[in-house]
Amino acid sequence: MSVVHMVSVESFRQSNESTRLFYTVVLIPFFLGFLHHIDHVVRGNHVGWPLTPAVTPFTFSLAVYPLALFGFCLMYVTDRTIITYWLGFFGFTSVLVTYTHTFIEPPRDIINPHASPLVGYLALVLAIALSASLIWGLIYSLNRWRTNRMEH
Repeated sequence: MSVVHMVSVESFRQSNESTRLFYTVVLIPFFLGFLHHIDHVVRGNHVGWPLTPAVTPFTFSLAVYPLALFGFCLMYVTDRTIITYWLGFFGFTSVLVTYTHTFIEPPRDIINPHASPLVGYLALVLAIALSASLIWGLIYSLNRWRTNRMEH
């Protein structure tokens, strides 16, 4: 068995139920993460380079975009989903984002900077939805990885 487990999605370029589900699993946290980064900028706390001179966890969190793009490039080049890549991606990001929003950026840091409590609570729901979508991606990737191992 190879070290890199590939799970075919029939074809990256052909749409099917498995491919659509995989895109959903990847694109939902990508979109929620983008909105959460915008929320950081709007509320003006826990931001860092390139918006301020300081390098902060915010700065490192921006790496998620090129990492996701790299995963999509792998899919395009190989015409397959390299599930171990996505398993690692979701494992790392789900732990990091959940830890960060629990200990480094607790709920009060998300809610209080907003002028309206309603907007603050919506921002908190967004952060929770981001963590939940990353955990969903991790569970989905783990399930795909296990299925692939059982088939081979």
